[in-house]
Amino acid sequence: MPHYWLSVYVTDLGTEPLVSWTHVYLEVLDVNDNAPELSQPVYFASVPENVNTVKSVVQVSAKDIGQKYRQPAPCE
Repeated sequence: MPHYWLSVYVTDLGTEPLVSWTHVYLEVLDVNDNAPELSQPVYFASVPENVNTVKSVVQVSAKDIGQKYRQPAPCE
């Protein structure tokens, strides 16, 4: 099953910034002969420092260029 690794890098805006990073494993469930077409090559987001909880920080949008009507591809 095809897969991708996504690198996530985070930092704060302090005078001595705190930095962290991780890798996210993505497994492709529906495989065809076309790679997904993302709406942009890099995604940036920010979260307020004192927020209690965050369910979503950024939403990735992808299209399957092999589909007849070019509908958005689900990203779960």
